[in-house]
Amino acid sequence: YMINIKVSYQKREIEEEELTSMEENKLEFSRFYTRKKMMMMSDSIDKISVLPESILHHILSFLDMREVVQTCILSTKWKNIWRYVPVLNLDCFSLLKRYEKKECLSCLDIVSWILFLRHDNNGISIQKIKLSNFFNYDSDQMDTLLLFVVKKKVKEVRLRITPLKDHHHELPHLLFNSILEVFELVDLRVMYSFTLPNSMCSATQLRILKLDCVILPQGNSNGELVLNYPVLEELFLKRCFHHDLKFLIICAPKLKILVIGNRHIGSCKLKICTQSLISFSLSYSFYNDYTLEDLSSLVTATIDGYFGKLSTQTLSKLLNELRNVKTLTISGTRRKNSPGYADILDQRLDTFSNLRCLELIELCCGIRVVSALLRSCPYIETIMVEESK
Repeated sequence: YMINIKVSYQKREIEEEELTSMEENKLEFSRFYTRKKMMMMSDSIDKISVLPESILHHILSFLDMREVVQTCILSTKWKNIWRYVPVLNLDCFSLLKRYEKKECLSCLDIVSWILFLRHDNNGISIQKIKLSNFFNYDSDQMDTLLLFVVKKKVKEVRLRITPLKDHHHELPHLLFNSILEVFELVDLRVMYSFTLPNSMCSATQLRILKLDCVILPQGNSNGELVLNYPVLEELFLKRCFHHDLKFLIICAPKLKILVIGNRHIGSCKLKICTQSLISFSLSYSFYNDYTLEDLSSLVTATIDGYFGKLSTQTLSKLLNELRNVKTLTISGTRRKNSPGYADILDQRLDTFSNLRCLELIELCCGIRVVSALLRSCPYIETIMVEESK
């Protein structure tokens, strides 16, 4: 009897040990499963949605507005995020499903709808508006949009528009009396359909101004057009119509980058007062005369054009005005048999004391001309010559 009790006791101990082992295995399996589940959940979490809305707004600022609006279907949180994005990139080809002129007439209607549904509370307002590939638009709608820009105190506006044929549109003067800091206008049709108001000549807040194929304001009774910008840092004037100006004067004490392209030969005289200028580029700019005051800070300069249409005296004067530059690029075409081509060798060029790099591209010039230029560059370190074929 005692033996049976002992065997039964041992058997119960074994069963208890097995049960304990099973419980431990079950607990370990449960822990493993929990860790695995948490890892799987971690991988499936929407890590973008948990970001602060300010960061989401910044990310969406790089996308086209059509893509931004489409995010409203992602979740409840994303439903209204697009309404607070501070940068609006609006492309006509993107906003419309099909490339048809009749649909492009309603493109600004879509833009107006987007602006109407936006929310400007919580201190989040529109900072930038970029309109691209807009054509066949209505002038009244465009004026309404620009006045909206003024009312909402938008600081940056970029317009790339193809207007109707024989269309003429003068921008509202209030646009340049606002806090606008960056303005770009490009006529993609090259029809000179846009006229700028006189208020653009003295915009006090502009830091960047880019104009392409637009009509500049008429000058005063003396034929002078003075562009006076106290805080402007970058100015691009490309293929702009000058009316019958006698003088185009640019006064911008803080201007650092200046790019001018003018194909109207002998249109007027150009005078520049920009003591802080660092980069200067003239592209096919055939003015009657050049006066460049105080370019002591100039680092790079580029002269690009068909120099056969410039007098040797004018070209020599222009080069002398750039004597403080460190890197000079002269690019274009001047025929060897054009009148006065070799006369530049007889002109006394000022000494380019700061010039370290000289680049000559497709000038059809020989060694004699290059040697004449090098005599005025005693401290030159690099010279690159690319002859035209």
